[in-house]
Amino acid sequence: MPHCNAAWQLIQKFNVCDATRSGRPSIPKEKKVLDISERMLPSPKKSIRKLSQLICVSYGMAHIALKNCLRLHPYKITAVHELKPGDSGKEVAYCRWFLDFVDCEGEDILDVTFFTDEEY
Repeated sequence: MPHCNAAWQLIQKFNVCDATRSGRPSIPKEKKVLDISERMLPSPKKSIRKLSQLICVSYGMAHIALKNCLRLHPYKITAVHELKPGDSGKEVAYCRWFLDFVDCEGEDILDVTFFTDEEY
């Protein structure tokens, strides 16, 4: 039978609800948030990495400040190929060729076909 002190120590070990938390705060201070907003709002295309270096905070803290405190969300602009008027004929010709190819080879060919958007 364990001693009563052992049981008490075990309870205290797992009782963390009243303990003070140590470590870095999960929310940036208001002064840092204001500094981030002053630097980010004039040039919103600035990267979070450069912003964190300017303000001397970690990348994660700058990201939390932008996303949670300032309600700014990152996005990445994706470039797509512009379709020109002459492209529709090429697309139709390719689609017809592909349908003929699948008819000749059978639909099982699609299981071993690798599709990519890169040109070789």
